[in-house]
Amino acid sequence: MKNIPILHKNKGFTFTEVMIAVFVLLVALVSLLGAMYHFYLLSETLKERSIAIGDARKVLENIREASYSSLPSVTGADWAGWALNNGCDQLNAEEVSVVFADTSSDPLEVTVSVEWIQRSRPRSIEITTLVTER
Repeated sequence: MKNIPILHKNKGFTFTEVMIAVFVLLVALVSLLGAMYHFYLLSETLKERSIAIGDARKVLENIREASYSSLPSVTGADWAGWALNNGCDQLNAEEVSVVFADTSSDPLEVTVSVEWIQRSRPRSIEITTLVTER
């Protein structure tokens, strides 16, 4: 019998192939971590904005309830103090202000502003509506 030569193939990866694969995986991992951090910051921003909008709506709802009696009682109230005493202080350095365009008009234009600090940057939202005496 003749001996048939068997071709021996080297199985496995070369060091260069392994290093290229590790580099590709590291680039993908760093990209994913960067995206996750960005989404975390975006989520935090949206959460705080949602809280601010909720606080402004809470103040507006109480202004609407007070308008059932009379509009002068609405314009004469301390709404910033009311907001502070009723849980509108969840954000960092949160300040709620209420501005009436013309206190003698009916309907009354009301603007509620909420300002706060997020990651050393000032943020604000503003909601304007009309309220009438009922």
